[in-house]
Amino acid sequence: MTDLALRPAAALLFASLALAVTACSPRDSGEHVQTDSPELPEEQRLTLEAIFTDGEYDAKSPGRIRWLADGSGYTMVEDVEGYDDDNPDLDEDGEELPAPKEIVFYDPATDERRVLVSAAALTPEGEDRPLAIDGYSCRRTSQSS
Repeated sequence: MTDLALRPAAALLFASLALAVTACSPRDSGEHVQTDSPELPEEQRLTLEAIFTDGEYDAKSPGRIRWLADGSGYTMVEDVEGYDDDNPDLDEDGEELPAPKEIVFYDPATDERRVLVSAAALTPEGEDRPLAIDGYSCRRTSQSS
């Protein structure tokens, strides 16, 4: 085909695209579009304040994952299962205390979750709260029969 034969086809394609874009663009009639959804109570509404100021929708990072040397799974530090983030423990000054943590093992082949070091094991005798975990390392020890 020559250049001259392609020009009408290109013009038709361009006109079709322009029509499609125009048909899909929003109309600015100045009218507010009413939806059929009912008005939600204030506490159920998604607001910019809830997203950006209150942090209600902040993602929780999984923290550092440590793969075992043999590749059989990984460990990580997690909040104690069932800890209520909405009602955190407070210190004597009314400041929020960090959530109690435990060290957990995951087997990716079976989705098994097993607590290796519980918060109870990290709580000294006579204390109410477990010690904080600043770091840890894992090492497989030989098992004698």
